[in-house]
Amino acid sequence: MAEYNARIRSPHDFGLILQQARDGMGVSQRELARRIGLSQRAISEMESGRPTLWARRLFELLEATGVQLTAQWADDEDRG
Repeated sequence: MAEYNARIRSPHDFGLILQQARDGMGVSQRELARRIGLSQRAISEMESGRPTLWARRLFELLEATGVQLTAQWADDEDRG
């Protein structure tokens, strides 16, 4: 199992990490959306890094306070 770490500095970073983690699980956007009760479109928009007002404000707040976000995930190499 491969493990990954990344720093999240923007909505784009978050979207890319989300997509990589989902791909590593071998799960489609549609399946992930079904599992958590969102639309496939919502997952697609998040993965594209679409900067919503909420996301922009969140990252501005993090920057202003010196808080850094990181992500850690693993690929499921046994999915065959």
